[in-house]
Amino acid sequence: MFRIRTGAALTHVPYRGSAPAVQDLAAGHIPAMFDPVQSPLGQIQAGRVRALAVSAPARSPALPEVPTMAEAGVSGHEMVAWWAVVAPRAIPEAAAARLAAEIARIAQRPDWREGLARLGISPMLLQGEELAAFLDQERRRWGEAVRVSGASAD
Repeated sequence: MFRIRTGAALTHVPYRGSAPAVQDLAAGHIPAMFDPVQSPLGQIQAGRVRALAVSAPARSPALPEVPTMAEAGVSGHEMVAWWAVVAPRAIPEAAAARLAAEIARIAQRPDWREGLARLGISPMLLQGEELAAFLDQERRRWGEAVRVSGASAD
């Protein structure tokens, strides 16, 4: 998506996870990478790699000196890593409601939010229709990126 937005001459190098990619970045085998803040954070803090920008709408609390993409001159390139708690479709409504309530309760705890912030994670609590709309937006965004890239499943 960055290449599509900027026209930058980039080559995708597939890795079996963030750890080997960050190792290759620190060793100079690859010139740059996009990854959630928490993966390269230790290497950034140790000075082995340099964070150039974050693709979130706001600066990362773990790296407040690092500009957003928009601040670095690439407007409209906002993407965040996200996780969702899901359950089988047949989960009883009462169980789903209790799980959602417990997640919401925990998500409001200052110690939990502060711990995540230290890792560069900014939680966003989306439930119900709001989560469904977010997932639909992500499907459209990434579907378009796949179509434009010409990628295909083997």
